[in-house]
Amino acid sequence: MVNAQDMEVEGITSFPSTTTTYRFSIQLKNDKISIWMEDRTSKKQWYKGNIAKCDYVTSANTITDASASDYVKCFHDALTCTLDGSSDGHRQLRFLPGNSLRLEFVMNVHIMHSTLVAIYTFDLEPVSVERIDVLESKLRD
Repeated sequence: MVNAQDMEVEGITSFPSTTTTYRFSIQLKNDKISIWMEDRTSKKQWYKGNIAKCDYVTSANTITDASASDYVKCFHDALTCTLDGSSDGHRQLRFLPGNSLRLEFVMNVHIMHSTLVAIYTFDLEPVSVERIDVLESKLRD
């Protein structure tokens, strides 16, 4: 059964820390999100799945009455906004030991005359990629 809130957003992004561009997908299914990224040059991939809202929302970064789909939309906005600092969201990418990635979203949420700075962090694990998948990905690009 498909949940009315289930969704998927995709796109291409880059980060201030690197010149590499990445293909990404954020999927929401049964109130859990999954994040997938691919280096468009090397075709390396990273993934974190089955993430419940309580795994990324804390008392320090909660947005009142926001649903999981609202957070997915915010994360998508942070991945697709310009890198010039003019938007309310931005992103960082850090390389971790074991070829993992740390994806960080920083959101400026305006509430009346105040601004909440909400930070969300996801550690993505490397995905084993078959040669046929690399060829398919190169054809997409």
